[in-house]
Amino acid sequence: MAHIALYITALVVLVPCIFLTLVPMLPALSGMFLISLIYALVGGFTVLSGNELLFLLIPVIVSIIIDHSSGIIGAKYGGAHGKSLLWGIGGSIVGAFTFPPFGSLMGLFIAVLGAEIYYSKTHRQAIKAAAGALAGTAVGIALNFALAVLFFGLFAFFA
Repeated sequence: MAHIALYITALVVLVPCIFLTLVPMLPALSGMFLISLIYALVGGFTVLSGNELLFLLIPVIVSIIIDHSSGIIGAKYGGAHGKSLLWGIGGSIVGAFTFPPFGSLMGLFIAVLGAEIYYSKTHRQAIKAAAGALAGTAVGIALNFALAVLFFGLFAFFA
């Protein structure tokens, strides 16, 4: 009976984390993994094995890579220069600390836009590159949401 209560509690706590993936740069899947690890520890690794935890770690690692690269990849496809990409990374970091939770998105856009205006001198190219950064981030958010749903399904299956 205690196992079922623990399982239901873990599932209930995991569900909001799925929707937290819709906020850029929020480590929602890392939180889901932490919940799974706590579930495994409380269950004495009988309810969730170490191998299953390692398997659950794969979507988390993929999510981290997507979170940190999707906006920059989008900016690159939008035609941003290499130096603008570095400015975008910096703007994303500054924005994340200045205006959480959506500051990373604003910082990325503003930094890529400003850098492109400075380096390329054409507003049209700058707007295209900055829009590419936003589009890349949107695709990254959608992929992270899908990974969270996959994680939830794998957790429910393994546990």
